[in-house]
Amino acid sequence: MAEPTEPKFGKAFGNKEAYDSNINTPSGSSYYYEKFHAPVIEAAKKISPDGKVTLLGIACGPGNEFEFMQGDPSLRIIGFDIAPELIKQARDRFGGTAAEFGFFVGDTRQLPLREGIADVAVAVNAIIYNPGEVFDAAQYGLKPGGRFVVNARIFGNEHNKPFFNTQTGRGATLEDAEIDVNGEKFPLKVVNYANHESLPQLGKQVYFTSEAGLERFIAAKGFTVDKHDKFHYSSPDNTNNEVEVYTLQKSELNKSIEGILEMIRGEVIEQGLLDLAQIGGEVEKVDKKVAVTRLALSEEDIGARVLLKAQMEDAGMQVEDHPMGLIGVYPGENPDLPAVMLMSHFDSVPNGGMYDGTVGIVSSIEIVRLLHENGVRLPRSIMVLALTGEESARFNVALTGSKAVFQGLTDKELDAGRFGDLSLREALNANGFNADDVRNPRFKPEEVYGLIELHVSQSDFLEQRGKDLAVIEAIAAPDRREITIGDPIEPDIQEPPNARYIRVSAAGESGHTGATPMGMRNRADVLPHVATIIGVVSRELRKLREDGRDIDVSVGRIAISDQSLNKIPGKAEFTVRVEGKDVEAAENIVSVIRSYTNGLNVAFNKEDLMYDYSDPPRRTLSFNATEQEEPDRDEIFYSSKDIMPRQALAAGIVSFVRDIANSYQYQEGTNIVGTVSTYHINEKGQIILGIDIRSTNLEVRNAVTSKMEEVIKKLSKGPNTTLILQKEFDELPNLADRAISSSSRFGPVPAFVRISSEGPVVNYESRRLPGSGEPTLMDRRLVDLTKKVIEQYKLGSCEVTFSPAGHDTQNAARAGIPTVMIFIPSRNGGASHNPREYSTPEDLGRGTRALAALAMTLASDPSVI
Repeated sequence: MAEPTEPKFGKAFGNKEAYDSNINTPSGSSYYYEKFHAPVIEAAKKISPDGKVTLLGIACGPGNEFEFMQGDPSLRIIGFDIAPELIKQARDRFGGTAAEFGFFVGDTRQLPLREGIADVAVAVNAIIYNPGEVFDAAQYGLKPGGRFVVNARIFGNEHNKPFFNTQTGRGATLEDAEIDVNGEKFPLKVVNYANHESLPQLGKQVYFTSEAGLERFIAAKGFTVDKHDKFHYSSPDNTNNEVEVYTLQKSELNKSIEGILEMIRGEVIEQGLLDLAQIGGEVEKVDKKVAVTRLALSEEDIGARVLLKAQMEDAGMQVEDHPMGLIGVYPGENPDLPAVMLMSHFDSVPNGGMYDGTVGIVSSIEIVRLLHENGVRLPRSIMVLALTGEESARFNVALTGSKAVFQGLTDKELDAGRFGDLSLREALNANGFNADDVRNPRFKPEEVYGLIELHVSQSDFLEQRGKDLAVIEAIAAPDRREITIGDPIEPDIQEPPNARYIRVSAAGESGHTGATPMGMRNRADVLPHVATIIGVVSRELRKLREDGRDIDVSVGRIAISDQSLNKIPGKAEFTVRVEGKDVEAAENIVSVIRSYTNGLNVAFNKEDLMYDYSDPPRRTLSFNATEQEEPDRDEIFYSSKDIMPRQALAAGIVSFVRDIANSYQYQEGTNIVGTVSTYHINEKGQIILGIDIRSTNLEVRNAVTSKMEEVIKKLSKGPNTTLILQKEFDELPNLADRAISSSSRFGPVPAFVRISSEGPVVNYESRRLPGSGEPTLMDRRLVDLTKKVIEQYKLGSCEVTFSPAGHDTQNAARAGIPTVMIFIPSRNGGASHNPREYSTPEDLGRGTRALAALAMTLASDPSVI
């Protein structure tokens, strides 16, 4: 809103009588004083140590409001106004009276007063000139808890229509305007007196268009309403004016927030995490290894609910059981107001850590506990929403808990499931829930005033940038695909003569597929290197066969430890079966496998072989190849002619997804990651790959997935492999003769992509999984408020950024709920989705304080956003 024009007082206002008649003041009557001013003055006297009360008159004019106060010796009255002539009148009028008076010419924007000097403030007909500055002056001048009596006329009120009609009849015009407070717009009507026949010196006056708008504005300016009355009086242009008179109290919110913040201890949050980690977890050393496996709707998941429900009830919450989690409510003074919601999840990936998701739940419960034990009851209720099903680990679809409560689940989502396990629908029913109860949302957007999630960053970007906290403004969108390779085939149950079995293992480091950036410095994904090994074996087999050698090879299932759709493969094992009458050729295959894995070990321990720039890789991988007398008991092999083209296609897909995502690594604004994260061979011999591609840039992500589908189609045609992949990877070095290229900034690239494949066409099916979606923006006003609150309470350094990993907040935001996230650092190199997850007690305390400050601000002040 443009600042209203300051009033210019001319000869018409040269005396008190002219002033009173022209601005239609209601305060010249003893009734106004006795009803509105006297009660707050007397109340202030009772709590004043010396019985004295300091009263601040804002935009006081000639001092009409002090007419009935001048005989009270307990009053110290300070009045100011921008008009020198009116201040002169006030000084002349009240000199030598019993009350102690001080008048000065002053601007509401630059008060020459000590902050917090006044017990009481009054403003009569003042907010019509600049409501924001009048309230700011009262906020500045009043002590905490001080009272402010202010009046306002509402535009459109039937009692006030004659007043506005009279003004417009004399040439004044009506204009629309608005005023902004912390991002919220308040509509106003402006009366422009420029062409008024007798009052052009009034300039512009502003009026709120509704009582509700005025009261939201009052709250936004840091005041609570003690009392609201209507006052009627007569004036020359209207026999029955009606004004709203509010008795307000300067909010003591800051004091309450600071008190709670001082009580928050990071060590308490850490202990709460450890207590929860006992369910489905094994604690070795807090900052080194806490392994947690608590899949959604598993026995461990249900056990965690029991513990969390008891903690919520002990913290003073009323708790509702929902099929997909717990809903705790700490009632506010006005339960009918939309609530402030604190949310996160308590399920985990297989062999994950104890911080992902649970930080947000444990900290939320602790905040409510402190509020309850200290008797702090806020205007709005606070809800704690503890969800399961955020991870895609069990059902191959993520964010199912939040989707259920905010939007409802579809049949497709309910029927989703991972290979060899129950579907989501079956798991709900098995635990005594009714799957039909999650078809419709539990919450409507209008029931939630704002939603906040505290979470670990799941990468080391905060630590690298030296920041304590992050405020999230956008969340990347996953595109998840499942690729089923091959038609059904029968296993090869005959033990071939002269068979040799080579067990190959690869060890890297698991991590979050979304939060972990691409590149060898950040990732130790073993699956692309497994693909490299399969490519090398395929190439050697082809050469031997071209020479007429009697040799065959079959690669069994690739067993990824604790595989999950949103977890980078950190460990994998597979067995290569070498068979045939040509013993020398068989030895050649075995030798190639051993030498190649040894070469990888050398490469990952000598940075100069891997990179041509100064930033060395932090992540290490190791490989091992050992010969076994016989395969593992549960190993299943298929004939070489059937399985190897499938394995080759799978290896090509793994490699391409990694390499195309890497190619965008240094392009600003793409923020793309790509991972083939799961690998299964079903009972029909079909290879099933799970792919997770994410970016905050929807155009880039869609281009990558489109290119991936195009390349898979070409790769599946077998004979064209060499030409296709030379075209797709023409910027990458030729690796036909060595495993590692010193000229590749992306690290190892599969040798497989440089050889021809004369195998048959491989059929495949690609389908997009539930949980894929578009990037999600957080609420801009909440983002700005969060940063402001962190700065206001000096909670640490922070930056506004995006989240590459998906979160439950996406479903809340998509449902139309104002939503924001706060991140704390993940230590141990940003480890996530593995037992090395760690955030320090200082991190936990800082994040919990940020969550508490924001939650209390929202729950106490109904208009801050």
